Amino acid sequence: NNTWWNASNSTTPFEVPSPKKNSKDDFSGWKGETHTDSTSKFKAPSSTAGAACNLKPVGTDYWFTIDHALLTVSPGSSTTYNLTVTPFNFTGTVNLTLDGITEVRGLTATLSQSSIQSSGTSVLTVKAASNTAPGTYSITIIANSGSMTRTVTTQLTVN
Repeated sequence: NNTWWNASNSTTPFEVPSPKKNSKDDFSGWKGETHTDSTSKFKAPSSTAGAACNLKPVGTDYWFTIDHALLTVSPGSSTTYNLTVTPFNFTGTVNLTLDGITEVRGLTATLSQSSIQSSGTSVLTVKAASNTAPGTYSITIIANSGSMTRTVTTQLTVN
């Protein structure tokens, strides 16, 4: 919980470096001691603290994220990654494609969804056949919607 400083119930809430480390002082004393913006006046937010952090995006965009930067799989086994689209003023279809899978003998991959409408998650399942050579391989997933293309790259270690 964040409790905002209030002059009516706080007398010495600010730490200052002198006269000794961790000394406490009021707001005007803190400004004087730290030589920080002597013209500022402290004011609590008019609503909740979280409301002060809510920003409206400019334009249309989306984030494309993956939940693991590196996973390990044994030959003959599979593993999964979650791919998530988070919209910012965005409505549209994001198409997903894979790069780097077919170049590795014995690796195969499937997406639970090859497209995501506005927001959501697709699960990428990667299987290493029993003859897949041990090593660490890069897998790139491409998300595209019109002129907006995003990529994430992950690593898969087979051992």
